[in-house]
Amino acid sequence: MADIFTKYLNEGEELKWTGKPDRGVFFSSSKSGIHFVLSLTGIILLTAGFSVGGGMNGLVIIGLYLLFLRFAYIYFIKNQTYYAITSERIIILQSILGNSINYIYISHIEGIEKILNHDDKGTGTLIFGEPNPWIDGYEYTGLDFISFAREEHFGKNVPIFYDVEDCEKVFNILLTQTKVE
Repeated sequence: MADIFTKYLNEGEELKWTGKPDRGVFFSSSKSGIHFVLSLTGIILLTAGFSVGGGMNGLVIIGLYLLFLRFAYIYFIKNQTYYAITSERIIILQSILGNSINYIYISHIEGIEKILNHDDKGTGTLIFGEPNPWIDGYEYTGLDFISFAREEHFGKNVPIFYDVEDCEKVFNILLTQTKVE
């Protein structure tokens, strides 16, 4: 996985850790309320769609997406996302339609929030700074496309490592790179 980041490293910058989001985690503790509401909305739309139209219509399609298809979308996005910690930066690379890179210099991180999922893999989320609530709330819920439209109005979100296995170990690697807690 380290090869993927080689062309994005600055001269003298060294990789300290690379990883990916755990593709098996669909309900992280930080997003459980959102997933519940979306699933409930999907059930309501699916029921309403079949009772109103009697067949496939817009409500049924939206209901199916909210109940089932968004999880395939989340899996696809996670499969194309890569994380790295270097001697200078944290980097998030997404290779969906071309490569999109988001990074922050470790010296510019104002704080790191760690949210553990309390599973047997030690999976958790690391948030680098103060997240933008207008954007963060949608990431990895299957409604990520809403956040893209809002970035032009509300700015970008801080980099976030979602659903990282052995989150405590990754957090400790970060602590060795900086004095941020």
